[in-house]
Amino acid sequence: MLRLNNYILFSLVGSSDPIRDFHDGPMLHICRVYKPKKVYLLYTDEMCENDEIDNRYERSVKELVDEKIEVLKIFTDIKDPHKFETFFVPIKENIDKIKAENPEDDILVNITSGTAQFIGALAMFLNYADYKIKPVQVTTPSKSSNISETVKKEYELEDIMELNEDNKEDYIDRTLEPDLNYYNRLIVKSQLKKLVESYQYMGGIELLKTYSKNYQKISTLLRFADMRMKLAGSEANEKLNIFNSKEVKNIKYAYNDRVPEWYSLIEYYNVLKTKSDIGDYASYVIMMEPLSIKIYQIVLKYLLNKNLRKIFEFRGGQYYIVPNRLDINLKKYLEEKLGSKINEGYIGDILWINTVKYYINLKKEDSLKEDFKNIVRNFKNIKPIRNEIAHGLISITKEDFIKKVGISPEIVNNGIELFLINHLKIKGFSKNMFNLYEEINDKIFELLDQEV
Repeated sequence: MLRLNNYILFSLVGSSDPIRDFHDGPMLHICRVYKPKKVYLLYTDEMCENDEIDNRYERSVKELVDEKIEVLKIFTDIKDPHKFETFFVPIKENIDKIKAENPEDDILVNITSGTAQFIGALAMFLNYADYKIKPVQVTTPSKSSNISETVKKEYELEDIMELNEDNKEDYIDRTLEPDLNYYNRLIVKSQLKKLVESYQYMGGIELLKTYSKNYQKISTLLRFADMRMKLAGSEANEKLNIFNSKEVKNIKYAYNDRVPEWYSLIEYYNVLKTKSDIGDYASYVIMMEPLSIKIYQIVLKYLLNKNLRKIFEFRGGQYYIVPNRLDINLKKYLEEKLGSKINEGYIGDILWINTVKYYINLKKEDSLKEDFKNIVRNFKNIKPIRNEIAHGLISITKEDFIKKVGISPEIVNNGIELFLINHLKIKGFSKNMFNLYEEINDKIFELLDQEV
């Protein structure tokens, strides 16, 4: 029988425990190498269910390492292990308690098992704990990312324990005791990338606040991106003063004074597109109606060279239709299309669409006419979903969207971009403007690689 050491191990039970791909999972491997006298295992709701089947975690420790190791189970009702905030309190409460129960022993903490959110919360706690704790990391047998199937509920424990390659006397020690400051930087980088990829810029700012190092340029760029998402316009540029102009040339808000409608349209469209990128289809649909009306106005003003204020009345930031001010032929055309007389009031999408069609027909632009008809069809197909969401407070999935509209959000977005690229031939416009947040994110990732 091997002699146990004065170590106490705290470990989350993860999806690679106890044995994966014919080798120890992280928790079991730390036990094999360090021979702790006690192991405290923290269970999420899912792992509790696994444990009830065959007591696999305790049995693997006692049968493959040493039966004298005391295994203490900490059951929780954590159902979403991918939320950072669910872990910090259980980690602190339990490690504090373990230290109080074992004041003379060395505390080991497994920083490999579990989600990135758990490991991040754990690394943060270790960084600020007022007593000594030794973090232990375990590499995979292949020394690369673990891509094999995770441990499932259905598990032939007896056979798997017998076939475990690490049972051999000459097994390879895969444990590491990492520099936690370095590890914290890796955690920062990993978590921040996930937040930025989902456009959660304020979440990134809050994450950086929890670390002692001041990542000034990254924080500044996150604040800039958040302001752009909130359509703050040229005010966002003030956040870029710490950069030289070449560094931020492609992401800077381009107009400091009066902003043409087409530029504000693209600014709004870029925000709308992020909603579909992250699967927030309800917001995406709600934002589509203001976008469509702005496109109709852009077509009239920039493609058909019409002064909107000569066609309609403009007051309080809105266009209104006044029948006795309308061009007589336009008025006749609109009333024919609507099948009724026009009353004074706010201009809805149907009136905008038919006004555009009237002037396209006068100009006899066949390509514009066909492309406009296609983009209007998409907007019309989306409108019923918009009404359902707005009035019924319902959610919507991508599958719902495709079923009701007939095409995916990506195809809708491509159609909008292609329409503007093909027809908005004016100075200052570039198709690269549709990649605003991709470019902002790339700049943030570049700074992450440099500073973290």
